[in-house]
Amino acid sequence: MNLTSGPRQFRAFLRPYIHKRLKELESLERESTLRDDCIDWIIELSAKVNQRHETYVLNSIVGLMLASFFQMPMLITFALHSLCKHPEYIKPLREEVEKMTEKDVYAHDKESFPRLDSFLKETARLNPLLT
Repeated sequence: MNLTSGPRQFRAFLRPYIHKRLKELESLERESTLRDDCIDWIIELSAKVNQRHETYVLNSIVGLMLASFFQMPMLITFALHSLCKHPEYIKPLREEVEKMTEKDVYAHDKESFPRLDSFLKETARLNPLLT
């Protein structure tokens, strides 16, 4: 799958689901079938009736998907760059991660890593391309 065929295949995959959701909305079956997912969010945020069209919803989902692909790689790239510029942060961050991962690695949330969380937030703040 190349860059141009991926979004086309993704649209073809999603089209029947979006069509079904829009039909449910038209037939007022909506309340009984409310889901909490990206398709519903875009449909609900489409204030104008002409925005509640398959193509509009599909393009919005594909746009969100493509935009989200670059967030994590960019954050990691900027974080590594920040660590190279400020190697004094490496030791305290490493110690925090090692301390927390001695236990169950999956039992932690971001509050378990206050330094890492602050470092990543500051990295994102200093590199506005992430926002």
